[in-house]
Amino acid sequence: MRTRLLAGVLILAAVGLDLAGAHQTAALVLVAAVPTAAGAALLSLGTALDGGGALDRLQAWCSGLVLLLALVAAVLRTPLAANGDVPALAGSALFACLVLLAVQAIVGTFGTLAQVRGGVSLPAPGN
Repeated sequence: MRTRLLAGVLILAAVGLDLAGAHQTAALVLVAAVPTAAGAALLSLGTALDGGGALDRLQAWCSGLVLLLALVAAVLRTPLAANGDVPALAGSALFACLVLLAVQAIVGTFGTLAQVRGGVSLPAPGN
């Protein structure tokens, strides 16, 4: 969970730096977010494969998509960061990352609340 949080903080920092006009620094922070997001995706996948429920599988899918979108945003913007240009697709990918991170936070909160309320979890598909 901490790895996913760190990836989210780095992506959020990249968005903030973009809004402040520091596009070159934002590109570097985004490049640093890619391996962190990869670690979070692998940890989420491991949890889902170790017998996790539907919420764990959703977390794994979201983590994988965040990794893919962060990688796309970093690849598109890094060559143009020196000019101060941010391609529209890179900005859209970052926005989609933020949406997926919000979904992960909501799913994680739902899972935690379900455990606190008596271990209620969503059934696996097919059951």
